[in-house]
Amino acid sequence: ADQTLTVNCLSALRKLAATAQCRFISARNGGSEALLDLIVGNVDAEGNGKLAELGCEVLMALAVEEEYKVQAKNAGAISELVRVMRLPSSGTVPCKAAHTVAELCNGCKENRIEFRKCLGMRPLVRLLNAGPDSSVTIAGSALISVLAVERENKDVLRNCQAFDALLALIRVGPESRASVSALRAVQGMCQEHYLNQNAAREVGILTELVNYIKGGHRYAAAVGAAAGAMASLCSAGNATNVAAFRSLGGMEVLLEYVQGGLGPAEGSDM
Repeated sequence: ADQTLTVNCLSALRKLAATAQCRFISARNGGSEALLDLIVGNVDAEGNGKLAELGCEVLMALAVEEEYKVQAKNAGAISELVRVMRLPSSGTVPCKAAHTVAELCNGCKENRIEFRKCLGMRPLVRLLNAGPDSSVTIAGSALISVLAVERENKDVLRNCQAFDALLALIRVGPESRASVSALRAVQGMCQEHYLNQNAAREVGILTELVNYIKGGHRYAAAVGAAAGAMASLCSAGNATNVAAFRSLGGMEVLLEYVQGGLGPAEGSDM
């Protein structure tokens, strides 16, 4: 009833979550369940709610160790957050929910499998269509990068037309943060996955990657991300993608970079 008191308590708990002892006490006393009740009960039909946002932030801060991430999953965190992600992407809470799921799934295979079982892939891809200037788009791309470890997740993302949504973000241009995040998502989805590598080429992503690499040092972060994605598209001996890269003039550009010197933002990916 007293939102001011609740906000103050959540803010304090978010700071205290930096200590392992606080995370342990919270887990022992049902912190995940209480936070989920708060998130679900304080988000409206438009995807907005200040308390729900804070609840997501605290849940992220508490779910550091894998055992606490699994405990949150067992409390229903993944399924409830997927439900929040289905709300309008113009709201503020779906973005927080995507960030929270990414934290819960990062380094936790059990939770990544749970997200797939909860049919979270399609609402996740839908978030990518919110536009390049929306923070939820970056959150969605980051979550794809986390999920793209298991082969089954990569297959489901491809079947949900994730490459089409990511291509639209990449085409915005290298100055966009959303495009860099999308490039990293492509890199994860295509790593050692022949079907996804070919699917990315067929929708036009490979051509865009070459254009990015030709962009020069001015967009170092985007160039590095594009190079990493290109390496992923050509991994596992995909001769078709290597030939396409060469025919688009990509090899000459790589040689120019090597001869001219690579900055730290492009170096390892190149």
